[in-house]
Amino acid sequence: MYKETKDLKIPNEWQDITYGNDACCSFSYRYFQIFIDHKNIKEREIQDGFRYTVILEKNYGCGLPILQSNNFNEVKKFVKQSVKNLIKNCDKQNKIEFIMHERSNQNVPHKDYLDCLNTEKCKSIESKYKNYSKEKLNKTFEYFLSLNLSH
Repeated sequence: MYKETKDLKIPNEWQDITYGNDACCSFSYRYFQIFIDHKNIKEREIQDGFRYTVILEKNYGCGLPILQSNNFNEVKKFVKQSVKNLIKNCDKQNKIEFIMHERSNQNVPHKDYLDCLNTEKCKSIESKYKNYSKEKLNKTFEYFLSLNLSH
């Protein structure tokens, strides 16, 4: 148990994936990584920051938060949402980063995943996604999420 979580009942479905160099502990659930900071604001690395931060797990290290809160019940409710609500709540850049990560994963059955291993092609592909309509980007994001339904 971490001192950041002593006052919380962490759901059994959440897997501890805390990395030693992170500022606080974190847990994995479905597509999400949930960071939990100290209850006492004075003990937090960023004292005016939120206690809970949720990112897409695949975007660890580069993803923007998709939820920041000081309310644990709000966090638990958010991460239990359906894929439709995830698509609705996730911003454009997070969607693009998730898609790019999945395309670069050799286990993804996508014809041009190798393009994402080449820096120049990767920039070109990312630019293409930035120009997608909201609907097309959402469909692409949903497709790549569906490849990971076991989460």
